[in-house]
Order: sequence, then structure tokens, then C-alpha cells
Amino acid sequence: MRWLLGLILILCFSASMTAQTRRFQEGQFVLKVKSDFRGNCDLQSIDVLSIQDVLGRLGEVHVSKKFPNQQDPNDNRSATNSVKAKTDLSLIYDVFYTAKVSPIKAAEWMSSTGAVEYAEPAFIAKPLGVPNDALIGKQWHLAAIKAYDAWDLNTGTGNKTVAI
Repeated sequence: MRWLLGLILILCFSASMTAQTRRFQEGQFVLKVKSDFRGNCDLQSIDVLSIQDVLGRLGEVHVSKKFPNQQDPNDNRSATNSVKAKTDLSLIYDVFYTAKVSPIKAAEWMSSTGAVEYAEPAFIAKPLGVPNDALIGKQWHLAAIKAYDAWDLNTGTGNKTVAI
């Protein structure tokens, strides 16, 4: 019975370590189509031959705009109060695929088409370190010494004592 419990603990620990070291989603990448090909893009497809060739190598594929409500920032009708967006989000797509191909390799293939500004794996966001102190907002000195930035890098181990 003990060996079974030990095996379960080892498997759980190794699974959690694997999940923590994976930096991006498998079977997914993000791309931004060059604005020259805007007319070939809609909500769930990109009708560019070189892009379609790469997508054809990735098995079953689902393409969708990452920001479906964004419009061309150069379109006068999309400007709000005559202020135009500085970043064009309207040509960024999520690509999901079933082939056993690394997202890094798939993104490299897509980048080589010449029709995209960039292609990259869908990186997994890591939560930032935030203390559970209810009065942290009243501790002005933490922002002054950039403690929040430091906590995003390393929160320490707790085996050292610093006294002032």
C-alpha cells in the first residue's frame, strides 16, 4: 500500500513539474498577417496561398482572429473621435492544429512564407508575485524601492533573515 501511495505522489509531482516547465501551448501558435494581405483575411480564414500551404501541413486546422472586433486603424470609419489606433490588432490570428509538430517549428514554417509580420508559439502567461498583505496599498516604500518588480523575478526561499 505504501509503495502505491509513493508511486502516486511521484507521478503527481512529476506531472506538476512538467506543467510548470512547458512554456507554450502545444498545437497552437499566433501570427500577424502583413497588411498587404488584408483583403484576403476574414474572421476565420486567411486566403493567401503560401499561408494555406503551411496550414495544409498542420493537419486539421482552426484559424480565428484573436481580436475579432478590431478594425483596420487606417480606415476612417473605424477612428473614434478622429483618434486612430497606433497598433493594428485586426490581423492577428490564433491558429490551432492537430499535427504532431512543435509550435516553434510551425511558427518557423509560417514565418518563412513572407506573408506574415510574425508567427510565434502561444506562450503561457505566468502569474506575477503579489503578497497577500491586506495593507500593501498603504506601504508606499515598496513601490519606491521597486519591490514589486523584484518579486516578479524572485520571491526568495525564506531561509535568510534580513534585519534593519
